[in-house]
Amino acid sequence: MMIKKFWHWFILISGLWLYGCDTPYFQSVSESVHDVAVEVAKASGTVAATLLLFEEAESGVAPYNVRMLVTERYIRIDDGPDASDFVLYDHAENRVYSVLPDNRQIFVVEPMGSYISASADLALREEYVEDEDMPAIAGIPTRYFRFFADDRLCYHVVAADGFLPEVSEMLVAYQNLLATQQQEVREVTPLELQTPCFLANYLYVPETYMSKGFPVRQWDATGYRRSLENVEVDYHVDADLFLLPDSYRYFGIGIHSGASI
Repeated sequence: MMIKKFWHWFILISGLWLYGCDTPYFQSVSESVHDVAVEVAKASGTVAATLLLFEEAESGVAPYNVRMLVTERYIRIDDGPDASDFVLYDHAENRVYSVLPDNRQIFVVEPMGSYISASADLALREEYVEDEDMPAIAGIPTRYFRFFADDRLCYHVVAADGFLPEVSEMLVAYQNLLATQQQEVREVTPLELQTPCFLANYLYVPETYMSKGFPVRQWDATGYRRSLENVEVDYHVDADLFLLPDSYRYFGIGIHSGASI
């Protein structure tokens, strides 16, 4: 699976775990927590969702498709109907589960404190670019924004304010949770990775990008880009898609034995 905005973050902190197992950040979840976690998304039948299909690309990588299914409580992100690994965000519990079938493991992302704003030293700023040729979506105009850190152009967003507001709200919470965890491991993040754009994109302003409305198009300085290709509202899918598999090992940052998930 190649879900850039989650996996870039996940690969980094997984590397910190693999090469620094004596750090306090990663701990296995106890069996009792495992039993509770399995029930988080248990359901039967079908459920109404909003289906979002994106095309993503990275530098040197052919474009690939990403599917997002959004219900009142969950966001499931995968590569399509045949995907076995997926990311599940539980909005009610504010937790992310990354299901890794090859290892029979589930990586858990949970809140670890309050979101911290960036210091003035990072010199964050945004710029609205007026463009009369910006397309509309569902009759809602889109606007183009550019975001800078230390005068470096880091991120571009074409957003539709008022399009799918409930979905946008959940995506803001999802991005904020990932950013909060990334802030938690900053002290063990290699300094060479902590560029102004990295800090802005992953630690301090990801929710700012979402604040402009639903992101119809996004791209950054690394060659990553994502565009919305299709939307279906009231799209019925099997509720089992939001079920976490049992008999998997759970692990995550700062998760204690006996913690409640």
